[in-house]
Amino acid sequence: MPIWIPAAAAAALAASGPIEPISFTAVQIRDRFWQPCQEVNRKVSAWQQLEMLEKAGNLENMRRSAAGEMGGYEGFVFNDSDLYKVMEGISYSLHTHPDPKLEAELDKIIALLAEAQDEDGYLNSHFTIKEPDKRWTNLRDQHELYCAGHLIEAAVAHHAATGKRSLLDIAIKFAALIDQRYGPAGEVGYPGHPELELALVKLWRTTGDQRWFDLTSRMIYLRGSSFFAEEHSTPLERYDGTYWLDNVPICDTNDIAGHAVRAAYLMSGAADVAKENGDPALVQMLNRV
Repeated sequence: MPIWIPAAAAAALAASGPIEPISFTAVQIRDRFWQPCQEVNRKVSAWQQLEMLEKAGNLENMRRSAAGEMGGYEGFVFNDSDLYKVMEGISYSLHTHPDPKLEAELDKIIALLAEAQDEDGYLNSHFTIKEPDKRWTNLRDQHELYCAGHLIEAAVAHHAATGKRSLLDIAIKFAALIDQRYGPAGEVGYPGHPELELALVKLWRTTGDQRWFDLTSRMIYLRGSSFFAEEHSTPLERYDGTYWLDNVPICDTNDIAGHAVRAAYLMSGAADVAKENGDPALVQMLNRV
């Protein structure tokens, strides 16, 4: 149901300044409904998710990638992201309920990712075993940066829950490659499916490395520059970037249109950036939409 906030309360909330997010590591749930659900998640659902990743080929894709094999890719182009989402969820569970068996299973998958990662930091099983010559050629549709974002979120959650750097170091190595290519000294590029934006803010907060905040800010402010028209050789007079939220510069956005999930990810990342830099144009856009 919609949440209604009285005008006076909303004004007071706005005057109090940005809301500080609370890390999952600072929260404990103790009640008769959600606490049992957490137990089911840890004891049953997490294991079933790992089983389904095995059946759907997500883990096998990574094994082929780690082994240097070509061909045999299974599933959608964004299948790696499903693996990372499960790893992130398991990390949340490990913080609230330490589970040596579940943690050991996660460590095995992280070791597999380390083997699958290229020397330059690249990590995406679809392009490694199926289309190695197509890397970075279709940011609009092929979810490379989207998958990278979910890897980063999983790594941040894993580090917060366990204190280990094994997955975090993998994510940083990939993020460094992305920064080298699309950062301030690189070419224009941003995700067709946003997600990386909010993930990079999390990485910045975890590591304190300013380049991650600078990279996500660059991508957010470049959005709407019709990069996807250039990428796909579409004449500007025939280009409509609405679906990818690339139709106008982000601060000129008047309403949400296009793909809803992409919009939620993008606006979340934009809110994170606006909280830190206080850009009035970005804040006004967020309030407007």
